[in-house]
Amino acid sequence: MTQKFFLFKRNDPSTKGGAVFSDNGKGISAITLQANNLAYMAADKGSITMYFNASAPFEENSLTLAGESFEKTSIRVTCEIGREVELMEAIIDFMNRDKTKNVMKFDAIGGTNTFSSISPSPIIDTRVRARPVERGLSGTDGIVTGLDAAAVVNSIDFIKTSNKPFIDFAGENISVNDNVAISSFSNSGTSGSDYDATGSSTSGHPKPFCKDPDSACSQKTVCFDLTGSLKVGVDLSNSGAASHIVGNVNLDPNLSNEPSTVIIVQRDATTISLGEDPTFTVSTDASSNITDFKVVNGGRGIEAGDVFTIGFETNGVVTYTVQSNEFNYDFYHSTIDFVTAPTSPDVPFPLADYVIYITFVAPDGALFNPLYSNNIGTNSLTETFVSNMGPMPGSSLGNEFEINHGQRVVAADLSVAYTTSVQSQIFPSLSPSFEYRADSGDELSSEKNLYTFVIRRTAGREIFIYSRDGELIGNRGPNENDDDTKIELRQFGMVLPFNVSNPQIRIARFGIVEKDLGDLLCRNIAVQLQNHYTTTRS
Repeated sequence: MTQKFFLFKRNDPSTKGGAVFSDNGKGISAITLQANNLAYMAADKGSITMYFNASAPFEENSLTLAGESFEKTSIRVTCEIGREVELMEAIIDFMNRDKTKNVMKFDAIGGTNTFSSISPSPIIDTRVRARPVERGLSGTDGIVTGLDAAAVVNSIDFIKTSNKPFIDFAGENISVNDNVAISSFSNSGTSGSDYDATGSSTSGHPKPFCKDPDSACSQKTVCFDLTGSLKVGVDLSNSGAASHIVGNVNLDPNLSNEPSTVIIVQRDATTISLGEDPTFTVSTDASSNITDFKVVNGGRGIEAGDVFTIGFETNGVVTYTVQSNEFNYDFYHSTIDFVTAPTSPDVPFPLADYVIYITFVAPDGALFNPLYSNNIGTNSLTETFVSNMGPMPGSSLGNEFEINHGQRVVAADLSVAYTTSVQSQIFPSLSPSFEYRADSGDELSSEKNLYTFVIRRTAGREIFIYSRDGELIGNRGPNENDDDTKIELRQFGMVLPFNVSNPQIRIARFGIVEKDLGDLLCRNIAVQLQNHYTTTRS
């Protein structure tokens, strides 16, 4: 009998590339398997799974742990509900009859399907294991990781210690509690405390803060939703005429920008704690009348109607009732800064080839924005570009990328830096896998709100971006602006001006590897990150 084959096509490899291994069923674009290697089939509601003997690149293995195995190559194909057994019978019939066509085709992107009446537009998951699994466990839960424990960083297995990131900030290592400003952040990468980070903001704006695990992310996240922050640098007293700002009889005369010392906040007659306290200054005339009252740090979590009792010098007190028109909604930036000497490039920066990974929550209603850069938005609230920013353009509706690199600049003292970029063009994602969602008020979930990107740059200056499923979703070849460029980063977070009228992205993980790790490992890291931060629903 003539040899027969299965052909499974998930994606077009000419546009989306393709992996040779996959532990989660994604990543492999097209694969053929000998029909006579089919070991068995099993049906589930709306799908069947086929297992194949001798159909993986490994000819042998060197398993060392009890209970681990290399699972057979498996293909899951969807079909019409109720016709699962019919599809299995059709496959058996095709295998055992002489036919003019000897290839059974399953095409997920609109091509010819041999069994189109049963499985017209199949969803295909292709698992060719790169890693052993623990017997008795299914899916990604069964994958054996950490064979070299020294290569694991915050639950992510980089396979070899030489692949470990030099920068790694993980939400589970945020040391403060929910809603508390992040002043410091420990680096788990190989560079250790040399790259420990601090929360940063400018012009009296509040710092990024901690958000506890929730239905979207299983670990703490860095939050930039700076709502309830007061306008800074503006005389809220209207030169003392405002009735909602009143000084007591002990307020000293002739004060000039006297800083506040003690603050008590009441909401509905109950004393409360804020996410971040504001600070104030007051000025008075010779009769102790208030002539100027300004906010120095805007604080966070304040509401209209909150009553502040603010101490100045020894016994002076100002009572301030917050008005609805006294809030700030626009911020230049809000970041976690991990390099504090931007005038001198820090080793191992700058990098020609690298891997950057980031896992984040995009709440419904949030725009997509660049999440790392070399410098930050400070000059104008309308800035749309800062040096070395990526992986998305500012105020984006999703499904597009923008990756920038620093160009070589030689200073008068002959020092070389890569801190100045020429803005690169935006390029579309290869599939619509992340897009703006209107805020419907529904509960967040990992499935719709948690994203992972792994950005890989090769020595040839080509960019590859992998999604949370390990799929290639972005690719950009080098152009003339990429000549002699490298990346040099200082911070992650909201690096461009933003408005808090909308929800903001929260970051769960950020890291940098100082070399190209290759296609397979980058896909694998993306899947590991997504699995690690996914909230399991009970």
